[in-house]
Amino acid sequence: MAYRYEELKETKEYKELQKDFLQKLVLAASFVKQNKVEKAKELLGLYSKIEEKRYIISLLFLHQEKFLEFIKYAANGDVMEAYAIAKEDKRYEKLSLYKELVDKIERTFKRLERAIDELEFDVELLLEQMSLHPKAKKLQQKLQKAKELSELFEGGEIVRCYEFIEQEELVQNNILAKKLTSHYYKTIRLSQEYVYNGDVKGVVEKLGILLKVSSKQKQIGLLLKKTFKTKIIQLLKRKEYQEAERGCYKYVELFGKDLLFDEVAKEFEQKSGIKLALVPECEQKENRWTELIG
Repeated sequence: MAYRYEELKETKEYKELQKDFLQKLVLAASFVKQNKVEKAKELLGLYSKIEEKRYIISLLFLHQEKFLEFIKYAANGDVMEAYAIAKEDKRYEKLSLYKELVDKIERTFKRLERAIDELEFDVELLLEQMSLHPKAKKLQQKLQKAKELSELFEGGEIVRCYEFIEQEELVQNNILAKKLTSHYYKTIRLSQEYVYNGDVKGVVEKLGILLKVSSKQKQIGLLLKKTFKTKIIQLLKRKEYQEAERGCYKYVELFGKDLLFDEVAKEFEQKSGIKLALVPECEQKENRWTELIG
C-alpha cells in the first residue's frame, strides 16, 4: 500500500517496518559474507514477496559488501557516500531507498540555496562535500557571485552593485539584490513628485548616485525628459518664453532631438511665436545627459 500511496511513507507504521527491514537486510548481508546464503534468504523471506524489496534483496546477493555500504550510508544519513555508490550502477536508481536518498539531497540543496540567498556563507564546506552531485557546481557559482556582490556593497561600490545584479542572474534572488532593487524602484516612485512639478534639480538630487547606473540609463533618461517637458510647458503657461526657449535648447543638448522634443518644440513655437534655431546635426547628437546633467 505504501508504494501505491506515497503519503503512507510518512507514517509511523511505515517507518517502523522500514527500520525492521533495514536491520534484517544488514544481518542478511553478514550471512552472505559468511556464505550462509540460504540463511540470509530465510531471514528476508517475508520481504522478498514485496516487489520493490525483492529487487533490493537481489542486489544484495549480487553486490554484497558494496550494497551493504550503500544501505549503511543511506540509513545513517550519509547521503553523498550512498549517492556515490549508487551512481556506479543504474540499478540502484530503481530502489525506493535511492529515491528517498535523492529527496534528501534535493531538500539539502534547497536549504543551501536559501542560505546563499540570505548571504550565509558558512555553507561553503557542506557544499564542497556535495560536489559529486551535478547541482553542486551551479550552487558553488551562485555562492561565489553572492560573495562578489556582498564585497562590492561593503566596499561602497553601489553603482557596480546595480550593474552586477543586471549582469548576473545567479544573484538576483538574494536578499541584498532584492533590497537594492527595492531601493531603486522606491527612489523612482519618490522622484515622480519632482517630475510632475518640472523640478529637474529635485529629480537629480533624489536619484543621486543612481544616475550613474548604466543599466538604468534608459528609464532614468525618460524620467528626466518628462521633467524637462513639464518644466518647459509650465514656463510657457507663465509666458516666460526666453526661459522656455533656453529649456528647449538644453533639452536638445542633453538628449538630442526625439519625438518627445518634437511635441515640446511644436507647442513652444505655437505659443511663443518664436522659431527655434536648431541646426540639422541636432538630430544626430548622442544622448549626453549623463555627462552634462546637474
